[in-house]
Amino acid sequence: MSFWKRSYTPPTGADRLAGHGDYAATRARFYRTAHSNLRFLIRERYAWMNPYLGGHDLVVELGAGPGLSREYLDAPGLQLTDVLDNDWLDRRVDAMDLPYPPESLDAVICSHMLHHVPVPIALLQSIEKALKPGGRILINESTASLIHRFVMWAMRHEGWSEDVDVFDASARTKDGFDPLAGNNAVGDLLFNDRQRFAAAFPSLSITRHEFTEVFVFLLSGGVGGEVFTVELPDRALSMVRRLDQLLVKILPRIFAFARRVVIVKSGARSSPAGLQVHQSA
Repeated sequence: MSFWKRSYTPPTGADRLAGHGDYAATRARFYRTAHSNLRFLIRERYAWMNPYLGGHDLVVELGAGPGLSREYLDAPGLQLTDVLDNDWLDRRVDAMDLPYPPESLDAVICSHMLHHVPVPIALLQSIEKALKPGGRILINESTASLIHRFVMWAMRHEGWSEDVDVFDASARTKDGFDPLAGNNAVGDLLFNDRQRFAAAFPSLSITRHEFTEVFVFLLSGGVGGEVFTVELPDRALSMVRRLDQLLVKILPRIFAFARRVVIVKSGARSSPAGLQVHQSA
């Protein structure tokens, strides 16, 4: 089966995820139905970032998609941006051509968007240049775990490829220019080899790296698309999250659907009081 292979690209037009990529529909569904499972997932993806955002003047989210982060982020200076021009965004920004001056940004958020970028190392280099000293990149990103590969193969909506040198700025991580197509192995290729990352970005340090999401994601019904699910109360979803935390800690290569990463640019700014540094394999 294809999900065992190092690379998989779904056939054109075979996507089985209803509404995949329709951000207007995603946003309307989020606010109209108040589905507890989806709200729980989105809150999990963004609320953890708040301790890193206090007191920052300019925070930019790249690839904001349906623009749901503002519901959960305490960042008055937040700018929602995306390459697609939608009326809930603050600015249209092509992530491969950032319009921000050097050392002008306090923080940049990339939530499940790096695997959609054709040359992610070029994007990270641009962000590195635009960040102030001490500025942070806050990342949610996919993993290509065994179960995630099976789901992608079954739904036919995105793929993965380990057969690309993600640190080569002349190499593309995906074919074509469709902003919705993605290589879900990008996060593994970028962040699993800490030595290569440090060599490529000497002014950037990974200070937090942890795996997340199994059943919390599967029960959400999908973010950019929609599948049937049974709505659960927050108490039950909190129990599911604890199960997820155990599974991704023991066997991340099998279970983990995503990771959280914090990257800090070298400089004088210190960490917020009481903020712990997390690291995992």
